[in-house]
Amino acid sequence: MNILVSGADGFIGKYVCRILLGQQHTVYGLTRKITPEHSSSVNWIEADITEQMNDSEIKALQIDALIHLAWQELENYQSPSHVTLYPEQHYIWLCRLIDQGVKKIQVIGTCFEYGMQQGRLDESMSVDPITEYGKGKNLLRQKLTYLQAIKSFTLQWIRLFYLYGEGQRPASFVPLLMVAIQRKQPFFKMSKGDQVRDYLHVETVAKCLTGLIETEQSGIFNCCSNEPITMEHFAQHFILQSASRIKLELGFYPYSSFEPMSFWGNNKALLHALRLENLRDI
Repeated sequence: MNILVSGADGFIGKYVCRILLGQQHTVYGLTRKITPEHSSSVNWIEADITEQMNDSEIKALQIDALIHLAWQELENYQSPSHVTLYPEQHYIWLCRLIDQGVKKIQVIGTCFEYGMQQGRLDESMSVDPITEYGKGKNLLRQKLTYLQAIKSFTLQWIRLFYLYGEGQRPASFVPLLMVAIQRKQPFFKMSKGDQVRDYLHVETVAKCLTGLIETEQSGIFNCCSNEPITMEHFAQHFILQSASRIKLELGFYPYSSFEPMSFWGNNKALLHALRLENLRDI
């Protein structure tokens, strides 16, 4: 297939492009600026979703599917622009692609669409986002769902939970812990660590996304491990793996005001679509 990947040079996008290329797909990567560091195996398009590609350019590429990873201001979940600006920008851009013949659309959503609901979260549950980011993503999903009533295309809405892996934003939990370990710091400051979360390695996430785009499945999919773990135990895993003597300074930071104490995802729909018994088999 000819697959367009937005955010192709981002944290997830680099893994997605590598897997797609290994599967002999033709990959077009959308980036704001092409640099010498960009992979020569990807057909790079220097553009932004706010800068519309012209119709003839879209048609010429003969895109079969889109994996839409791009989104702005991910470092600030409470920016008003997540609701007032970005959903409409992305919707207009996606409409253009659909109008020019792209029949398979995969868009990244977020577990923050579920809001403060606790326990195991299923796709069938109603959503109640409290962050501007979660609200914005849910607004885009609603717009695309309504669009399906008048236009023919497959929509895969992927709700990501917590990711980790090489290339992650340095200010994220795991990179901060690994830096502290590498510097042989005696303590690592964190919250109480009793919050229950759902973590998945970014490469596994990328395999799920690329696997789904090869199917004709449509719907909402939780991309998650279905294996709840406390943040303390998750941190201890990396400490043990690194044979480090670092100690966790629990309770230094307060709990997040926009995350439930205990939640994780049900990945049954994802496994069914990928014809897997367990994500370890992917």
